[in-house]
Amino acid sequence: MIVIVHNVLIDSINSRRASSWTVQPVPRVRGRLPLNIDIMLDWLRHRDEDVGRLFINLERIHGKTFNSRVFGEDQILSLDPAVFDYVMSSGFEEFEKGELPIWAQTDY
Repeated sequence: MIVIVHNVLIDSINSRRASSWTVQPVPRVRGRLPLNIDIMLDWLRHRDEDVGRLFINLERIHGKTFNSRVFGEDQILSLDPAVFDYVMSSGFEEFEKGELPIWAQTDY
């Protein structure tokens, strides 16, 4: 219940920010299961195989930059070469970097 309230509050804040800056929010992946757990399970299922195929399928649906929103947390992913160029050339410090989620650190 707390996660749902948190997500609704964050969505409201982000929508207001986007409209005040006159920008479009990043398209969000809508999974079949709550909190996009099915997306995370797909990642885990393909982690030793061709995970790129999963991202290409998501790109076809949502565009080159999208929000996977796994476990209710915003996770912006981009397959856009212009974003890579910017980050690698001068914008690295402008992007938030954090620790990997616990589920991604586990060696299966």
